[in-house]
Amino acid sequence: MNSTNQFFCLFFIVFLNFITSSAATATDTLPYSSRVHAYNGWNTTVQGDIRTLGMSGATLGLADTFTAALNNPAGLAMMLKGADANFASNTCYDGNIQNYQNSLNSNDFGMAINHYPWGFSLGYVSHTFEGQSYHLASVPSETISPSITTREVHLSYARIFLKNKLSLGLGLILGQSQEELPFTQATSLNYSFRSYALSITGGILYRFGSHVLAGVGYRLPMNYAGSSTNNPTPGLPGFVQPIQVPSRIGLGVGWIPNRFFRADFSAFVVGTTDNTTLLKDDSTWIGQNLTLQPHLGFAYHGIDFKELKSTLYCGTYFETSRIQNAGSRIHGTGGLEIKPWIFNFGWGIDIADHYQDYIVSLGVDIVKIMEKLDFIPLLPLPASGGFLPKPIKYSAEGLPGTLTDSGPPRDKGIDP
Repeated sequence: MNSTNQFFCLFFIVFLNFITSSAATATDTLPYSSRVHAYNGWNTTVQGDIRTLGMSGATLGLADTFTAALNNPAGLAMMLKGADANFASNTCYDGNIQNYQNSLNSNDFGMAINHYPWGFSLGYVSHTFEGQSYHLASVPSETISPSITTREVHLSYARIFLKNKLSLGLGLILGQSQEELPFTQATSLNYSFRSYALSITGGILYRFGSHVLAGVGYRLPMNYAGSSTNNPTPGLPGFVQPIQVPSRIGLGVGWIPNRFFRADFSAFVVGTTDNTTLLKDDSTWIGQNLTLQPHLGFAYHGIDFKELKSTLYCGTYFETSRIQNAGSRIHGTGGLEIKPWIFNFGWGIDIADHYQDYIVSLGVDIVKIMEKLDFIPLLPLPASGGFLPKPIKYSAEGLPGTLTDSGPPRDKGIDP
């Protein structure tokens, strides 16, 4: 098993906000007294674990983790080596969505397992959240905290074909939306509404030689039902509305010359979400046109010793705005993971104009713990690369066996 991709790690997530940590949460006045339009169920910024965030969400060509395989499930059979598990939580501040001093939150947890020629994953993600405190224009003394949230359970599988050159993946998505309307004083007007929807995601990954891969991912749109004619929300009439999640198609090219370095360029085309507006403003349209979202990311495993490893991530992406009168933004992302002995420490960042997202992780390497307690035999590892190994020297050592034409992997390891 590969020490980078094949550990079962429990992350305890804490959050850093270096710029607005001392700022008070803002309360604005909601500019409408009744709701008439649907909500948007997808944001254009990157969410996920440190590897995904640090590489700016460029995952279609190198879908080697549970989070990366959400966009291209075909990676589960070709790029994953053994098993991957993660828990990640993002807290970000986005001035395009709502008041910059109020946070937006997303979470994901999942496991992925490769058992040649198959790959499987199961997990939970919460990608969309909008909500903060507002004053009602009609009753300035009243404070409400409306919010919309979408959550999804993903079940995916993939299989290798054509002597390890082609992988096909398919995923089933069960989604739940929640619209909440709590009042500070008139609590009898509190209301919560939930709806469910299904979708499918598919992916293809094709290998050129041993070090270049091309991936395609597609996700069908989702629509969470709401009621615009029978809304039992007298405190804010029409608050319960449908939530639309757009379709997405993407193409990515991944380059992995050796186990120390990898790069990926991915571009997504996001479908329209007609008749949707921001929660904070029922007159600000979202997703009226197709948008192109390009992402570029790199990872370098710069320290590689038996009991000390470290990986540096960096990337950038152009967030083409889907929000009326909001400008597009260039994001810079980065991340660092350090693994001394059985421990894992990590930090990730995503910065743009009126946007910031920080994530810190603390965890342990369960596979190493089982090795040291003799619960499992020592897993075969390639020779240590030392400090600053050559990043672009071609080598198949330590890479998944599926990146060769020799049939089944050469290093099956332990049955996951």
